[in-house]
Order: sequence, then structure tokens, then C-alpha cells
Amino acid sequence: MMRSNLSRRADAPYERPWIHAWPIAHLIPPVVFVILIVLSQYNAVSLARIAFWFWLAAVVFDEAFAGARLAPWPSGETRLAEFLIRAIPPLFLIFLLGFADALAGAAISAHEFFAIAFICGIIGSIFAVPAAHELMHRRNSYDRLSAVVIMSIFTYPHFCIAHLHGHHRRVATFDDPATARLGESLYEFFQRSVPGGVACAWEFEAHRLRRSNHPVWGRRNRLLHYAALVAVIYGVFFVVFGYAGVAFLAVQGVAAIFTLEAMNYVQHYGLQRCVAGDGRHEPVDDSHSWDTNRPVTNLLMLNLGYHSNHHLSAAKPLGEAGMSCGAQMLPFGYFALWWISLWPPLWRRVMDHRVQAIRRPISFPLSV
Repeated sequence: MMRSNLSRRADAPYERPWIHAWPIAHLIPPVVFVILIVLSQYNAVSLARIAFWFWLAAVVFDEAFAGARLAPWPSGETRLAEFLIRAIPPLFLIFLLGFADALAGAAISAHEFFAIAFICGIIGSIFAVPAAHELMHRRNSYDRLSAVVIMSIFTYPHFCIAHLHGHHRRVATFDDPATARLGESLYEFFQRSVPGGVACAWEFEAHRLRRSNHPVWGRRNRLLHYAALVAVIYGVFFVVFGYAGVAFLAVQGVAAIFTLEAMNYVQHYGLQRCVAGDGRHEPVDDSHSWDTNRPVTNLLMLNLGYHSNHHLSAAKPLGEAGMSCGAQMLPFGYFALWWISLWPPLWRRVMDHRVQAIRRPISFPLSV
């Protein structure tokens, strides 16, 4: 495979670790949600201003400390780490209930209402989605249920099935709706990825049920359970907060889904596995994901920036993941790239030549 300075491959990822991030990374999401829960009861409108300055600070510090690296956390989960990551789902729910309550009785404009709900969704996507992603990869039924609850709050519970059984198997192929193609804008990707993820989840669930001789539309269909859970969540918000609560839940869900899919867009943009003459794809390796070693990105998002390592060993806790020596490196952290991805011409100017520098032939002969 072609190698280029543009890909900035990391041959010694732990030479100068900036900080041993555990347990700080586990502490950040619960602390943020507690602070915001308190804030919601005093001045919910100030959330927009705080979130703006927080995001700006994250971009600045992520890039200012670009040369620093996080060391992987100690292997093996501890009781404190388990407690903290399992505390995120209930705290996230309380956070949303607090802001829904504050907004339901607040004398604010529709513009302010929309802005606050949208920002709540972005915050949830930054702090709650990485936790849900971590929990859905575990075998423990309680952890997996917690992940489903978080994603149901975003009206996106099928992601738990599509991600585990679709994305991880089909990553960097045209069959994967969560892999962005070269030249595809974020908005085109969003329109393809969202319905594609639903279709992928339904395809897998239907196959699983038929293989076990169970009806697809029966009580064993998890997607029907998830749909019922979403309906219950919306019902609770309607009963407690009225139409304002339903609107708040829907807007924050859209914001969270968009942010989540923007991260998916960044993580695999333009990368593709080769196909043999018989249609088989080459095995997934560390060249099929984009990594970032930006410390703020990985500190706030549970090492999600070390994405190639995650695809090589999905069962490993993200905190224990490190940068793979063969990883393709993003030019910036997630917080900066989120803004860049909103502007397709700028995104293509930043990323397309990097993809072209490492791109391989789409197919290879059976003898290889």
C-alpha cells in the first residue's frame, strides 16, 4: 500500500503520552451532566452561550496540544470505572428531564427553545453516545439495555443492531451505509446513512428470526421492542411536559443523530476494502479507519478517536485502546472536523487529497 507523509502514520504512538487519562475521562461525562442538571433549574437559556464557548475551547485546546498523546488506560475495568460509565445513562435522562421541565414553563421564543434543545442533543451525542457505544459492545445484558435506552432517547435505538452486526462487518465497503464515500458530502451521507442503518438493522433482525424459525413480526423482534420503548419515552414526556416536551425530545434527538452521523462520516471517509475476484472483501485492518490523537477529543469521548484499534478489537474497552501503528491520521480532532464537514468544498479540500494518497485499487486478483 502506498505510504505518504499526508497520512501521518504513527510509528511510536506512546513516546510522549500527555496524561494517563483514566479515571479523568470516566469522570467528565457524569460531572458535566450534574453541572448541567443544576444549571437547568436556574438559567437554562445560558446553556447556548456556555455550549458555544465550550466547543470553541475544545477546538482550540485540541489543536493547541496536537503533539500530545493520551496513554492507553490500564487494562481491566475497575469498580470505579464501571460505576462511572453506568452512571451516565440515568444522569443523561435526568439532564434531559431537567431541561424539558425548565423549557416547558419558560417564557422564551421559539428560536431560543429550538437552540437549547438542539444544543442538548449535541451535548448528549458528545458525552452519552460514546458511553452507549461502549456499553452496547459488552455482553452484560444490563449494559446493553442501558445503551438501548440512551439510543431510544435519541429515537435511534436500531443503531445498536446496525452498528454491531452491520457496520463492524461491512465497514469500508459500499454495503455499509455508515461508511462515507470519497466525494460524498456530509448531507448526502446523512440522507443515505440514516435510512440505510434502519434497513441494515431490519435485515439482520429478520435474518436472525428466520434462522431460529420465529416470525419476523413476532414478540421476539427486538426492533419492535425498541419502537415500543421509544413510544413510551415520548409518551412520558408528553404526559409530564405536554407538546413542549415532545418537541424538545424530537429536536434534541435530531441534533444527536446528526452529530453521531457526522462522526461516522469523519471516521471512515473515502476508505475502502479491496474486493477479490469472487466478491470477497479483504479483512478489516487498521488502514480502514481514520484516527486522531488529539487529546481533548479522546479525553471527552472515551478514546473514540483511536477508531482503527476499536475495529480491530471491538470487544476491548475504548479506554484501553491506543493508536494503531498503521492508522491513517486525520489532520484535526473531531471538534474541528465537525465544523469543517459542514462545508463540503472545504471538507474535500482538506480530506480528498489525503484519501487519494493512500487509496488502493478497488479489486485484486484471487491469487493475491
